Amino acid sequence: MARPYDITGTNQSGDSGTASVGGNTTYTDSTKAWGTNQWAGGVLTVGAESWAVISNTATVLTVAEDLTQGSNLYIIRRRSCCRDYAAA
Repeated sequence: MARPYDITGTNQSGDSGTASVGGNTTYTDSTKAWGTNQWAGGVLTVGAESWAVISNTATVLTVAEDLTQGSNLYIIRRRSCCRDYAAA
């Protein structure tokens, strides 16, 4: 029996890497090739802190508040966690 919810999504659940602060509200990872605004509405987590992602380019995430972390490992996750298989 299939699970009623997919908590990871379909290749859209998240990404991670090492990046550096590019400005007060930007985080840059020059190794990425994201789609424009692929992560808009998601959450960027660095260490114990998280920020809402408001937009992104191929290599730059823009968040809603000033970043306090420097170069570091990060995780991006989609804000919505579940897909209802019944609706698919």
